Amino acid sequence: MRRKHGFHELLVAQTLELFVLLMVFFLNLRQAFFCQLEFGIVEFLGGGYRGLVAIDNI
Repeated sequence: MRRKHGFHELLVAQTLELFVLLMVFFLNLRQAFFCQLEFGIVEFLGGGYRGLVAIDNI
C-alpha cells in the first residue's frame, strides 16, 4: 500500500513539473510571437510611411 502511495506522489510531482515546463514554454513562445508581431507592425508602418514619402516625392 505504501509503495502505491509513493508512486501516486511521484506521478503528481511529474505532472506538476510538466505543467510548469509547458507554462514556461508557452510564455516564452507568446513573448517571442508578440515581439515578432510588434516588429512586423513597426516594419509595416515604417514601410508604409516610406512608401507615402516616395509617392509624395514623385
